[in-house]
Amino acid sequence: MDEIVKIILAAIVGGLAGSILTLIAIRWSTLKSIKAAEKGLRTQLIYEDKKKALTELFRLANQEYKTYPEFKAKVSSFLEGLESEFLPAELKSAIRTKFYELDKFMEDSGLAPPPPSDEELKSWLEGYEESFKELPYWEKVEAQFEERLRAIKSSIKRLISQHIKP
Repeated sequence: MDEIVKIILAAIVGGLAGSILTLIAIRWSTLKSIKAAEKGLRTQLIYEDKKKALTELFRLANQEYKTYPEFKAKVSSFLEGLESEFLPAELKSAIRTKFYELDKFMEDSGLAPPPPSDEELKSWLEGYEESFKELPYWEKVEAQFEERLRAIKSSIKRLISQHIKP
């Protein structure tokens, strides 16, 4: 009778051990499947955002503009925006290089107006500072606030773009 009890106990313990190992294997497999599905979904979402950004960039490039500065401003504004963070860095760099090359051509060929001289810049800066001195206190504070707000917005945009990249 002792042997039958031992056999039954061994069968019960073996069954429990096998069940526990099976549950552990199923849990591990399920977690691995969930992680793979999340990664696939994340990749798909990034692909969709990249596709959307490329479509918008193509639309901007294909659109008719009255002037080159208008075209450059629209595309450059898009490249500085949040949607463009899904574009490849090489593409953004290549587009900026193309604008630089065309600007350089315009400057070298005389199509672009000459850049302001140092004297003109100094005169403009002095005029700006003088007009700023004449402002009432509250307008000065408001102007300083607007400048700081622009700086904070720019900083926030940079932080956001760092966290978008996969």
